[in-house]
Amino acid sequence: MEGATSLDALLCVAPHEAREEVVAALARADGEGAFESEWLRVALDVLDGRYASALDRPLAAGLLGGAPSRDAAAGLGARARALVEAHAGAPAACKLVTWVGVACLHTVVRANFTGPPMGEAELASVSAAAAGWARSSDVDARAMLALDGEVAHRTCAAAWGLVAARALLSPSPAPLDASPWAAWWAARGAALQLRLLSGHAASLHAAALAGLCGALGALDADVAMPETAELRAALLLELAALHAHARRPLDAERAHADGLRARALALPLSGEMGVRTKFQSRAFAQLCVRPVRTADGARAHRARRPPQLRVGGLPSEVEADDDVLLAARAQSHAAEAAPAGAEVGSEAPEAAPAGAPAPADGAALVATGLSPLDQSLALLAADFARLRTRAGSDGAGSSSAAAQDESMVFVALVLSAPCDWAVQVAALHRRALLDATSTRRQPRALAQLEELAAASAREASPSDLCRVSASVWPLLLPSLRDVRLEYGRALAGLGLLADAVDAFRQAGAEEEAAIALAALGDKEQAIAILHDALASAESATAGVLCTLGDLTADDAHYRAALRGAAGRHFRAALALGASATKRREWAEATEHLRLALSLRPHAAPVWQHLAMCLLRANPPSPDEACDALRRAVSLEPTDAQSWALLGSQLLDTPGREAEARSALGRASELMPTDALLAGRHVRACCGARDLERARGTMARTHALGLALPRSALRRVFVALGGDGDGPASCPNRFAPSGDLSADARALAAAAAAAAERRLGADDVGDVEALGMAVFFAQLCADVPAEARWREARLAALHTAGTWLGDARALGTHVEECAQLLQVLERLGAPRARIVALRGTLHDVFERARDALGASAGYEELAMLRAAVRRHVGSASDDSDDSDDA
Repeated sequence: MEGATSLDALLCVAPHEAREEVVAALARADGEGAFESEWLRVALDVLDGRYASALDRPLAAGLLGGAPSRDAAAGLGARARALVEAHAGAPAACKLVTWVGVACLHTVVRANFTGPPMGEAELASVSAAAAGWARSSDVDARAMLALDGEVAHRTCAAAWGLVAARALLSPSPAPLDASPWAAWWAARGAALQLRLLSGHAASLHAAALAGLCGALGALDADVAMPETAELRAALLLELAALHAHARRPLDAERAHADGLRARALALPLSGEMGVRTKFQSRAFAQLCVRPVRTADGARAHRARRPPQLRVGGLPSEVEADDDVLLAARAQSHAAEAAPAGAEVGSEAPEAAPAGAPAPADGAALVATGLSPLDQSLALLAADFARLRTRAGSDGAGSSSAAAQDESMVFVALVLSAPCDWAVQVAALHRRALLDATSTRRQPRALAQLEELAAASAREASPSDLCRVSASVWPLLLPSLRDVRLEYGRALAGLGLLADAVDAFRQAGAEEEAAIALAALGDKEQAIAILHDALASAESATAGVLCTLGDLTADDAHYRAALRGAAGRHFRAALALGASATKRREWAEATEHLRLALSLRPHAAPVWQHLAMCLLRANPPSPDEACDALRRAVSLEPTDAQSWALLGSQLLDTPGREAEARSALGRASELMPTDALLAGRHVRACCGARDLERARGTMARTHALGLALPRSALRRVFVALGGDGDGPASCPNRFAPSGDLSADARALAAAAAAAAERRLGADDVGDVEALGMAVFFAQLCADVPAEARWREARLAALHTAGTWLGDARALGTHVEECAQLLQVLERLGAPRARIVALRGTLHDVFERARDALGASAGYEELAMLRAAVRRHVGSASDDSDDSDDA
């Protein structure tokens, strides 16, 4: 049984290598019984690409129950369980059921992902029933695949095959299965159905996830198998791709990293000198990736190196590219170091490049070649780099060009030495997507996508018998519909919207066609297309209703989408939450957002949206909002806004000061150009007496030319010994600068610079900022006192001159002027200068009175005069003071 289990595993992950073993096992099984030989024959047909023949075998035909129909499909699970029970749960019977389902699954993959279409000659050699399951697709079949309000798109081919595969691979209740890999194939069936629906179905994602995790658990329980590392890597690859499809980037990258470790592989990026385009005559530093493994991993890879398959690329006129990065640089380095006649990248150990992560056990890293499984992991790395191209970390967004270059390096690495047809197609598709983001490369991307779409209809050559590779199961492979959609999007990107509409409609993408028409300005026609789609049972989806709601701004369409999906449609729930937010209906918004999160709990922006609604609700729920924000930052650690909201909410919460300080610090690091955020972090640090971190944030903000908010300066003022009532009421009673700690003195210096910047940002007559600037400067003793008095006098004169143009403003600012004089008196300014300032302000009042003239009432003038006399004194008093001076 160990050999059979090993063969089962090999069929899952390396079908090309398994064929000889299947033939040998079939020869041994001829005398063991019909079931043992029958499942091997079905598996051999699958390996040779004869999917319809596999379904036409006697036991397989009995399982399928005749021509495809609703009744035949409904009885598939029962017939499978009856067959297994009739043979007392024999492993061979279980495997037969599994591999008939696998054959059905491969027909769907061929029809929708790899091509070529199943020809008449091929179908003529099998029964009409087998041909129907392998090719037929009608309204009933697509309706049976519908789930969570999402239906299979109308261009989905071989839909009956997918119905049969799902019923055979995931029967309910499941029979006792001797092979742990049945769960893997069941997960692949769920993932394939997920790819062919019009939108994301949460229940299918959960089923696929459960199947992959179950297979991982079975693998961990049988670590003695020789293929354990390769199987584990393949499972983790599919798990990472599943998470990426569901927009769960953190889980996806974790699974991807585990997959690389299982292969003892590292894909470090480094800079290399090379010619980037044929028009450049000198070398430029650019990114490249040089695959490396541990020594043990390299030996295992050489022992199981797959055969180099003949693969077909794009025509030379499409393949030519002036902007392809020379990622083959890694191969040339290995060729230079390899002995004559050695295979590049496999025989000559080479030191690891700079930036390569050291393995946990400290083993040396050597250069290596890549198998199809390794290249699939490299393609996922390209996807992660491309998905990181979005606004984020520093407030201005990461460099789009840099992220695209990083992604292109991994794609070029795969295309430099492809060893699998499916891997090459996946890489070409990704390169076309990357080219479509460049204005200069968009025409080339258009030609690539058009050629890929046409290539899928060509007949297979003899060397392409198996065009689907288990190592790049369709989670990584673009479907034919995906290619057509990208072709339409490339047309739209070039401004060819009318052609894009035709391409979208041919792909059965009414939503995309409506959006393109709306962009053309024909909104009525766009709405008409969506209404026509709703009138058809094949295309009436929740997604169409949501797009109609977007175009008409009518919530009724979102509610209809939610009803049609039995309350399980993420986009509809999110749209209703956004609509309720605009109307300030916080309770309703909260309800819809909770529903959206129950369907997609890893959507970090939705957690942030929920937190904002909880804070604004009546009554607010700050504790629950903080929990939502903690979930948001755990899912997206580079989301500065969520960190800022969390820190701001906790800033004045007793017992949460340390968490607030940490959150605001992280937000300030991610958005260093936000002065308000930096000010909040300074406040939090001063409240916790963390003067060093407060100084660092203030210095960084000052270096960027930003002015800290007044509230942050007040908190620093109090932290350094100032009176809590403000700098204007603080007497000149500070200890000598030598008594201050080094951190306090450094903070005072940074605060003095920040206060100076505050004066320049608002108004040099800002009395509070002026008082704090004098205070901080006195503490750090870096500015002579005489200069400070002169600046105070100039500020007062400037303020007086500003107010002369608006006499009525005197009433609102006279108190502030008086505070300025009090600051100067308490700081010990010369008496003559204070008298001069009093006279200046009294003169301002007289000019204001003349400017007001008859328009001012008696009470208003009396109030102004009383205010000035109370704080400044009368003109005769000023004269006496001046004479005394």
